[in-house]
Amino acid sequence: MHYTIYFENANHHYVNIDFELDTKGSETLVFHLPAWRPGRYELGNFAKNIQKWAAYDEKGQPLIHQKLTKDSWKVQCKGAKAILIKYNYYAAELNAGSTYLDENQLYINPVNCLLYVNERMLETCTIELKLPSNYRVATGMKKVKENGDRVILTAADFHELADSPLIASDTLQHNQFVLDGIEFNIWLQGECKPNWAKIICDFFIFINEHFVMMKEFPVQEYHFLFQLTPYAYYHGVEHLTSTAIVLGPGNEFVNKDWYDEFLGISSHELFHTWNIK
Repeated sequence: MHYTIYFENANHHYVNIDFELDTKGSETLVFHLPAWRPGRYELGNFAKNIQKWAAYDEKGQPLIHQKLTKDSWKVQCKGAKAILIKYNYYAAELNAGSTYLDENQLYINPVNCLLYVNERMLETCTIELKLPSNYRVATGMKKVKENGDRVILTAADFHELADSPLIASDTLQHNQFVLDGIEFNIWLQGECKPNWAKIICDFFIFINEHFVMMKEFPVQEYHFLFQLTPYAYYHGVEHLTSTAIVLGPGNEFVNKDWYDEFLGISSHELFHTWNIK
């Protein structure tokens, strides 16, 4: 399953998504949008954010489709070898489990906005991001290609894809370190002036405590994805190889109480790698 993600007027908050897959001879296919979300464990209604939805064959000819439920669509394949679904997603809410687009960044929780076919969920998934050439991408997914305005990511299956948020921006701040052979990445999106030496030292301390307790770490690479807002906020969500955390105000790194919350939520979400994920 292949997804192409792009946008035109970022301040309108609409993310454009093209979803392509072979029909494998199916006469009909049913496409779903997830109704679950990692870290929340309740039914969601992400489909309410879809404004446009259309299906085409490999020649660009429209295919008949009907909406079955609030978040599923049935397409008549009519002998098509491949199907292209073109739709958009309104992304104007910023929290640790949402999808958001503005003139500064593209932030995606794939479980919100990427379609799937139920019987094809175990197939490899690829995402092609079409971005401004100066954007960097923060994610726990594997980067297959990163070349100017084109970034390609891959996930082993839809379950991994749905559990792998990403941030793309030209204002991302990044640092990393290695502990017991595991690479830890810290990404900060938003206005802030981090003391990297102190952050890395303190992260090293609490992660080492986790390692002493749990003896091993289940993944080889981990990413802390921070959205630092100019207003007060506190929200984190655990994922397979990352955590998405929204925290604010981002200019409070010098405030001890705020910094302790920054460390505390980071430690809390990391521990979910063992306990939940």
